[in-house]
Amino acid sequence: MAFEEMVEMVSILRREDYDGKKGPYTRPNMRKDKIMASVVTALEAKFGTKQAKDQLKKRWSDLKSWEPERYW
Repeated sequence: MAFEEMVEMVSILRREDYDGKKGPYTRPNMRKDKIMASVVTALEAKFGTKQAKDQLKKRWSDLKSWEPERYW
């Protein structure tokens, strides 16, 4: 994943509150799935690369835990 793609993904996920820090949500798994689907379509439209939702979830998890300096 290129740096620009990663920045775009992080901005979308933070803007949409993917981690649910802003409040309790009903049906959080469905909400996260819809957000991740929008990330997939946005990355495909902007960069022309199609990635699976599971890959992006894994990358998001890795960014937060293993690479916090790149995340911030």
